[in-house]
Amino acid sequence: MKLDLSVLFSLLCFGILSGCSDRVHVSGKVLLRSGEPVTKGLVLFENEKLSGIGNIQTDGSYSIGLLKPGEGIPPGTYSIAIQATGTMGGVKIDETSASSNKIPEIVEETSQVDMKYALPRTSGLVVTVEAGKPMKHDIIVDAPKH
Repeated sequence: MKLDLSVLFSLLCFGILSGCSDRVHVSGKVLLRSGEPVTKGLVLFENEKLSGIGNIQTDGSYSIGLLKPGEGIPPGTYSIAIQATGTMGGVKIDETSASSNKIPEIVEETSQVDMKYALPRTSGLVVTVEAGKPMKHDIIVDAPKH
């Protein structure tokens, strides 16, 4: 049986495009070690290829997406960051902290979590997302050091 090139091309394109839509719905809660929910901010899942983001709700819940929260992310291993100041602008990142593992400082707002969680490379939080069914992943973090 001879396979027409246009059919082969169509199958290849469909395979590539459908592979891109194999996203896994990842959700959970961001909690302090005391069990209290983190009530505002952002969760960032990042690897060498892409980043997913989700808003932290008042009950601590989040849902990750690539372009919009909740749409899911492709399988892979991700480092996690928590921006719990309510805004991304509340974190000061200078030239030294941007290129090192130095923990950034808080400016303007007080974070609900220790600032080591502000960047994926300093948080120490990692998760592996596997293809298949939706994933629940609670994130337990330390309170800020005073």
